[in-house]
Amino acid sequence: ADEPNTPAISAGKALIDGSDKPESPLSDADKEAVKDKVDTSNLPEGTTVTPADKVSGTPDNPVVLVTITYPDGTTDTIEVPVKQKDSMVYQPQLPSVTEVGNVNQLTDQEKEQVKAAFEKANPQLPAGTKIFVSDKGSLAVIFPDGSGFEIDGAYIVR
Repeated sequence: ADEPNTPAISAGKALIDGSDKPESPLSDADKEAVKDKVDTSNLPEGTTVTPADKVSGTPDNPVVLVTITYPDGTTDTIEVPVKQKDSMVYQPQLPSVTEVGNVNQLTDQEKEQVKAAFEKANPQLPAGTKIFVSDKGSLAVIFPDGSGFEIDGAYIVR
């Protein structure tokens, strides 16, 4: 089907929770993330998008093969590049507990101490990672790919 009805892939890679190594299985949630990368807006109604059950490609360029099935029964196979979310790759270590004056209202200096303790405990974080500390000492980490996590202040300050 080489008409203008060619499926397009939106920019960037599909971010998945599971491993992006070739032959790794894909969860249903990760298949949805892959499907979301396929722009079907210019395809005929009734077209289906079916991601493969596993990652293929190479370790340097992992992809998921996606079968596009048109209403007339013809199919196309496209490759959607995938990347495991930074938040799944970098499993954070809890920092040593920071002693603070008031666990409900950290000073700016105490917030800097908490941030420094977390960075010291996690030297492997990718460049561009943003770390935010709340007034109650909870920590929000945002990776360059936009994924992230939070850690409750109860584990971090006392």
